[in-house]
Amino acid sequence: MTKTDRGTILVIDDDENVRLLAQWILDRLGYRMVGVDTADAGTDHYRQALESGERFAAVLLDLWIPGGMPGERAIAVLRKLDPEVVAFVMSGNPDDPCMRDCA
Repeated sequence: MTKTDRGTILVIDDDENVRLLAQWILDRLGYRMVGVDTADAGTDHYRQALESGERFAAVLLDLWIPGGMPGERAIAVLRKLDPEVVAFVMSGNPDDPCMRDCA
């Protein structure tokens, strides 16, 4: 079976198991994945990709990463870098105000 290359998805999550699961799923769906454990590293990767003429197909971002840049701030940075960024937020906390009002 030949896999289709649908692009690369940036996964930002401090939990290695989440990144490994995302890798497994995305690989089967035909995507490549770049995984990082902090929002700071994620926004740096996104900026570097844009500067080199590459685009991520999407970003999956955990809102609750201890230390460093908070998830909501990371989304703002990504939108500033690329107003057309496709980003999905994830959280283990369903009571997070951002999860209740994603817009």
